[in-house]
Order: sequence, then C-alpha cells, then structure tokens
Amino acid sequence: GKSFPTVQYVAMRGGQAVQVNWQVDRGEVGTITAAGLFTPSGLAGGRAVVTARYGNQEAKTSIAVKYVMGQNGFNSGNGNPGPGGFGGVGGEGLGPAVSTQLQATLDSAPVADPGLKMLYPYDKTVWPLGLLAPLLQWNSPAAGKGEAVRIELTSEHFTYVGYFGRPAALDPSAGLVRHPLPQNVWKIATRSAAGSTLEVDIRVAVGGKVYGPLKQSWTIARGSLRGTVYYQSYGTALARTGSGGHGGATLAIKGGSSDPILVAGGAGGKSTCRVCHSVSANGSRMVVQHGDDYQASSSYDLIAGYKETPYPASTRTKLGWVGLSPDGSLGLGNAGPLPGGANTGAVTALYDMNSGAAINAPGLSSFVTHAGFPMFSAKGTMVAFNFYGGPGDAAIGAGDGSQLVVMDFDANSKAFSKPRGLYKAPAGRRPGWPAFWPTDKALLFQMELPGSKEYFGTRNGGRGELWWVDLATRKAHPLNLLNGITSAGVSYLPTGPNDHDKDQELNYEPTVSPIASGGYAWVVLTSRRLYGNVATTNPWKSSPG
Repeated sequence: GKSFPTVQYVAMRGGQAVQVNWQVDRGEVGTITAAGLFTPSGLAGGRAVVTARYGNQEAKTSIAVKYVMGQNGFNSGNGNPGPGGFGGVGGEGLGPAVSTQLQATLDSAPVADPGLKMLYPYDKTVWPLGLLAPLLQWNSPAAGKGEAVRIELTSEHFTYVGYFGRPAALDPSAGLVRHPLPQNVWKIATRSAAGSTLEVDIRVAVGGKVYGPLKQSWTIARGSLRGTVYYQSYGTALARTGSGGHGGATLAIKGGSSDPILVAGGAGGKSTCRVCHSVSANGSRMVVQHGDDYQASSSYDLIAGYKETPYPASTRTKLGWVGLSPDGSLGLGNAGPLPGGANTGAVTALYDMNSGAAINAPGLSSFVTHAGFPMFSAKGTMVAFNFYGGPGDAAIGAGDGSQLVVMDFDANSKAFSKPRGLYKAPAGRRPGWPAFWPTDKALLFQMELPGSKEYFGTRNGGRGELWWVDLATRKAHPLNLLNGITSAGVSYLPTGPNDHDKDQELNYEPTVSPIASGGYAWVVLTSRRLYGNVATTNPWKSSPG
C-alpha cells in the first residue's frame, strides 16, 4: 500500500552531466526512464545492473532492491480462494486478520514442541518458477487445535510476514494444520529468490502461547518449466459420466498455468475413456488406449486441436504405451504383460505411427521380441526397455524381465544394433519405465519392488522406487532424495495409517522433460504417497470419491 521509492541516476563525462542511453538488465526488478529515474517494478526483489551508454563508451553500476511485504488476514489484493485453495491445491483458504494481542503472541519467542512437524512441502525442495503456491501443512501441536498461524518467507532480497486466523471454512472442531500461501506473495517471493534459497518459518498460536518454529529451506530455480505435462485422471469433472459420475480422461497443463485442459476422453463411460497414453518429445503426437478393453488405440494431434484418429483394427494390442520417437513418426511396441491383458499376444515391432503399419527393423527381433515400456532417447539415436523376452545374445542372455537394456537406433535405415545391458535387478525386483536425461547420457527408471501383483502396476499394492543409471559407466543408484530418503538413509516423508508406513516405496512411471530449464532436468512421476494431511486414504484406492 505504499509508493515505491525511486533512484535518480546521473551520467557524468569530464565533470559534466551528459545525455545517455539508460538500460537495466532485469525488468522484473525495476525500470529506468530516458532521464535516468529508476523505479522498482513491484514484481520481484533482486540485484540489477544499470548501464549508461554514451557513444562507444559505457558505465555500469548495480542496484539492490529488497521487497518487504506484510499482511494481517486476507485482503482484496490477493483474494481468498476459499475451500480448495488457489488452483485446487487444497485446504480451506486464507484465514482472517488476527487481533493485536494475538499478533504479539505470534511474534513472541516460540515454545518448542518435539511432536510438531512439517508434513508438506518437503525441506530442501527445488521449485521451478511459475507454479501454484503450495499448501503449507503440518500436524497439530500437542497443546491444542491452533488459533492462528504466522508465516514468514525470507531471502536476500525479499521478506514476507503474514498473520492468519482460523479460515471460515474450517470446522470448529478441527485443528489448524494447514494454510495456503497467497498466490501473489508466492510469485514475488520465488522471483526474488530465483537462483538462491527461500527460507520458511511457520509458527502456530494455541492458548496464549506460540509453538514452533517449523523451518524449511527451499531452492528456487532460475526459470519456469518448459512445455506441457500430459497426465491421466480417473476423476475429472472435465469428462464426467452421466449426472454425477467421474470420467477417465487425459489432461494437459502447461508450465505456469493453474488450470488443466481436456485433451482426450469424454463423458460416456468406458467407450470414451482415454487415459493410458504416450507422448512424443516434440509435443506433436499422443497415442491413447481406448478404455473399453484397452486393446484399441487412437492418435491425437497435439498441435491441431487434439483431433483424434483411431488406428485400424489390425493394431489392436500392439500400441499400448508405445515408445514414440522424438517427432512421433515412429513407435516401438510395448510387449510386456500390461495389466488387464491390454497387449495379449503382442510382440515388439517398429510401427509407422501415421498409419499403424509395421516397418522392417533390422536387428530388432533377433535380439528382443518382448520389450517392456520402450523409450527413445531425446535425440532419437537410442532406445531403452525392460528386456522381458527375446533370444538376446551371449553377453546379456535371454530376456526374463530382470534387465534394463539400451540399443542404438538409426532413423534412416530403421536398424537396431549394439545392445548393452545397463542394469540387472536382483530376484524379486525388475527395472522398467526408462526415461532418458535431456543429454542422453543417463537414464531414469522405475524399480518394481516385491509385493507388486501386476507387471509394473501402480494399483493393488504395487510398490516402486526411482533409480538412475549412467550410460557410460553402467552404474545404477536409487534416487534417494526423490524417493523420500535423506542422505542418512532415513525417510523424510510423513507416515500415517491406511498403509502409509513406507511412502518412499510409492513412486512410479517416471518421465523426464526433454528440455532442461532453470538449470535443472525435471522429473515428472506418479506417486501414491500422502499429500500432507489432505490426501490420507489408502494409497491404492482409486475411487475419485
């Protein structure tokens, strides 16, 4: 609610002020007029470089802008999303303002409560820019259900302190155990901390005392996610069945967006269900199985209005979770035993994805006849798969589902060659769902753990970890931090009833964005772990109710 301060710059040459061309390198930090007046933009704090150019000469200086924000309860500036939270992240919305006395309590020295812990987000999380603000979640203090919360965010160029009472939608008997961050605050905070860390401090007031602090440190990337994430939903309102049923469909959400859109599927039951899908790395084609028996498939044009083109009947059982080449023109058949018999009788072949016709592929069937979850590399020069069946060779042996194999691929001759075994799993485990790093130098994959009743099924008690293997050394390691394990080998994930005792084993179906952004390669995965204290039912319960 206050006016931003300004800084007037003057360029001097030979002791005299001169007219120059002024520039500032970070528009989100501030702008500068032709007369040299710098004004913070209000979009982010940070350090910017101011340049004055005079002919072929230039002078530079830096300016640091620190953004300080504070609020007591929701206001018209950031709105109040109410139940469901900003963009559907969950919770009951923002709480109202607190009294001066309660605010003083929240600012006082906190009382330690050993049982008070953060549930979500996780400490040391790396955030890209442009995401929805997270719902902060913690367990209830031993002293009681909570009357108000104090939220502080701090980085080198940003400080925010917010005070919130119990949200109006919160049941009077329920604990104050979660609260959203205002979306506008999150946007400025992350922009200000891009390339550095954002410190979080949460304190809860109960009975005239404040408990905490709950502290976390988050790394903020320098950029937003690139491209689009496609994902399947079994309970979306965008494709409802009948008056109140839940439709199965494939949705898409772009980096920086808060709203998914419907890509495939509709209201009509199993015949219009479209969930199990593969997407080409360049974002042009998606292949989706039909939900009536999961044996027929369609192609969707992702750059021309999501037009659906069913494949001919001759492709039944052959294209389920097919491995697509980067441009979507070719597909390598997935012949592992998919749940529900979706590819019964299929053998792995190379397909023309425009017509669905098989293509002669020298070197393929002489090594592998049943490739599980095949994946092309980002450059299209390699394929990786679970070696479920085939003659193999002397070095690798025959396929039995225990090995992850990579082969070279020539797009001109359509020939496969040089099979290399990347990883052989011990008894009771198997590797699958490979996904190449954007550099093509490493692979991410899912390790199926004992207890899974279906071939890489995520339902019915299925368990999995995410691993990676370096293609040069062929050494494989679990991605502990991603799975939920600290460097000391201890789970940092919350636990709970309903089979949530080992949520670090509920990670499946990884893929990797083909484009690195903000200094990172980004992994997208399916997980059935607890979502703090919002999603707490049995991890394998799929009913959208």
